[in-house]
Amino acid sequence: MFTSLELHHFINIMKEITSEQKLGEVLLEFTQWLGFDWFAMGHHVDLARPPRQAIRVTNYDPRWIDQVIEQRYFADDPIHAASMRTVTGFRWDALPLTQITPRQQCILAQARQYGLVAGYSVPIFLPGEYGGTCSFAGRSFEKLRPYALELSDVVAAAAFECARRIMHVREGGLTAPVPVLKPREREALILVGRGKTDEGIADVMGISKKTAHGYIENVRLAYGHLSRPSLVLRAVFDNQFSFADAFWR
Repeated sequence: MFTSLELHHFINIMKEITSEQKLGEVLLEFTQWLGFDWFAMGHHVDLARPPRQAIRVTNYDPRWIDQVIEQRYFADDPIHAASMRTVTGFRWDALPLTQITPRQQCILAQARQYGLVAGYSVPIFLPGEYGGTCSFAGRSFEKLRPYALELSDVVAAAAFECARRIMHVREGGLTAPVPVLKPREREALILVGRGKTDEGIADVMGISKKTAHGYIENVRLAYGHLSRPSLVLRAVFDNQFSFADAFWR
């Protein structure tokens, strides 16, 4: 049981965890120490048919989880939607959304029936992996320890990294690394994202059409010979470049 602010101690514990069950136990202990009651950490995926690589550790009421899956609330979850619009943690009563749909309002109302009233979520994104969140919730913020939300940011990152390590071991270390592109290959790939042909890439980069084609083929080879449209999507997913790079002229 945590009796003082021992953040480094907690992080060291996370480094030694080797199972999802133990991770859940430690997260629950820390959640309650913060003053929250509930936690949920996981990737944003189809919960009805989650991929093997997906991480999901939570102590939410099983009845709420069943309802989320049956009603497919995860597809319209306002917390998930909000996490796509910020890189910092946020309170559920101050979601970084310009508009909340009636269905999202319904989801929040239904969640409150299971004690998920006052919540704080930390978005987690890593190139080449599913986006996710680590959330902590209770019936109010009044019983939280000082700096509980700030501590949640650090805890969320440590817990998610622990879960990634567990998943990596579970999958036999088969997670493919993100390909490393040379600067000119990346430049050519961005131009593909802007809709340029080999000829157009050559004109912009001041190289021959053959050289431009070679750059793109090198990238395709690194990604297992994906088609160009799929290659662009995968490269953005892997953070090789951003949509801003592609849309900029």
